[in-house]
Amino acid sequence: MTSAFDKIVIVTKETQMDQLVHAFATKAQAKFYLAQAAMAASPDPDAFRPRGKARAPGKGKALQIKSEFDEVELADRVYKNSLRKLQASIPVGVKTQHIDWTYLPTFLFGEKDLVIALGQDGLVINIAKYLGEQPILAINPDPARYDGVLLPFTMGDIKRHLDRVLKGDFDFSAISIARATLNDGQAIHGVNDIFIGPRSHISFRCRVRFDGKEEQQSSSGIIVSTGCGSTGWFKSIVEGARKISSGFDSAPMKSDQSRFPWDADHLFFSVREPFESRTSRAGLSFGKITSSQPLVVTSLMGRNGIIFSDGIEDDFLEFNSGKTATITLADRKARLVKS
Repeated sequence: MTSAFDKIVIVTKETQMDQLVHAFATKAQAKFYLAQAAMAASPDPDAFRPRGKARAPGKGKALQIKSEFDEVELADRVYKNSLRKLQASIPVGVKTQHIDWTYLPTFLFGEKDLVIALGQDGLVINIAKYLGEQPILAINPDPARYDGVLLPFTMGDIKRHLDRVLKGDFDFSAISIARATLNDGQAIHGVNDIFIGPRSHISFRCRVRFDGKEEQQSSSGIIVSTGCGSTGWFKSIVEGARKISSGFDSAPMKSDQSRFPWDADHLFFSVREPFESRTSRAGLSFGKITSSQPLVVTSLMGRNGIIFSDGIEDDFLEFNSGKTATITLADRKARLVKS
């Protein structure tokens, strides 16, 4: 068929079963390990009696408990069946490439690629930070297990939707992206959030400049949040930190009051656990970042300062003395195909 795209790139993520087999070499060994761990943790010695086998007299009806391994195996089967169905739904003649999400930082996407995310919401976030204008078709492979806030498609009618999208007949939701740029030219993007802080549980020392003010700080790090990430880390910060949420104290806070749109033209930064001392202040603990009002952070760390995004700690920038990061909105937005 004639396609509006040069190729399809399917991105998947290993299942828990894949991880177990990697750790224990075989399914049988993984099953044995989980069974032993479950038996050791169970307060009921009869909880893992084989199904259909009666308990000893006087112990009542046999307790039916589905083992953890059975659930892991079922989830693995559903996910891989969804992948096979997706691959079978791609029209003959359309060039396709399949990669694991771990290759995203180094994979070169073409300008006219259609990227398909098959997995949980987090996979969409992981993909979006590495794209330009390429649209993302996000599929929920297992609605019984995944919430799918960022996954508008399911396997039920994916062929019909895929044919439509390949013809260029689609609309999309725009998702704003955060960007941290160092004074040496290095940069990192965040679709949910960017963390600026210490590599481990130590104090993060820095100098912060924002809204015409400047101060030296000591904290456990700074979180920069996007609209897409406002229901995650940002929400927990707003609800848990009195200094940040002081504006909501006059009335009970609604569960979605900290949320802002995916395509918002601003970000929010939050300083975690700011510590005031003779040399550090906490006046710039929270603020709205716009294109005309960036956040500028200068590291005062001799070592162990880092910047990473969207929870991927392995993909980071070193952020030690001599480095200054400017955080603002990226000049591009992710494009999530609508159903």
